[in-house]
Amino acid sequence: MSCSVAARPQFERGVALLHSFWYDASEKAFLDAAKTDPSCAMAYWGVAMSTFHPIWAAGNPGGEPQPAELARGIEAVAKAKTAATQTERDTRLHRGRRGLYRDAGTRDHRARALVFEAAMQRVYEKIPA
Repeated sequence: MSCSVAARPQFERGVALLHSFWYDASEKAFLDAAKTDPSCAMAYWGVAMSTFHPIWAAGNPGGEPQPAELARGIEAVAKAKTAATQTERDTRLHRGRRGLYRDAGTRDHRARALVFEAAMQRVYEKIPA
């Protein structure tokens, strides 16, 4: 992982919260990790992941990010792309995440989610661990 030792506990907390569907708290933990280590590309990946609610979303059962969430995800993806420290795995995960936000103004959520799904499959095929 690309995060510094100081940012890892915050990042790991973000992952645990994300996997518990605590999206707001997860986003905060990832932002804390990014504040601790601005070069940590995976912290921004986590922010972008926190705005995608595949199981549920308030007022939107399809999980499509609301406009403010979409804007935060797009911003996080841009920051991740320019972060100084990235492993091969980080880079591949970021490419997949970008698919969920790319062309958000012209492509519907389902089409973007399918791009994300295919990208995650490619990450798994290249780096199964």
